[in-house]
Amino acid sequence: MSKDEQYTMMCRKYDSMKEENAHLRAELEKFKAGAFYLYGLLDDIDTAVDVFKPDTTSYSKYVNRKNRERFNVFQTDGYSLFDPVTGEKLQEVPEPPSEKAGEDE
Repeated sequence: MSKDEQYTMMCRKYDSMKEENAHLRAELEKFKAGAFYLYGLLDDIDTAVDVFKPDTTSYSKYVNRKNRERFNVFQTDGYSLFDPVTGEKLQEVPEPPSEKAGEDE
């Protein structure tokens, strides 16, 4: 293989890696934005506990409405997360930690 062919092949590999890096950065930003939004929802629910303490009916309605807002960020089938706009599968939902985790330590 000539040096020109080697150079061309390395440039293609670099371009491919650069595109993959851009894709991964975009995915990371999508997850970060989702995480901040979901944190905000949890914070709103926490605030609602104090605001609606004497009135559980208003509290329940508020929390239920806030709970449904999470589907604006991610959709789920209980096993995977999906982009609500494109329907693209984003990530498997992690298994909850085992209750036995850390018992051997």
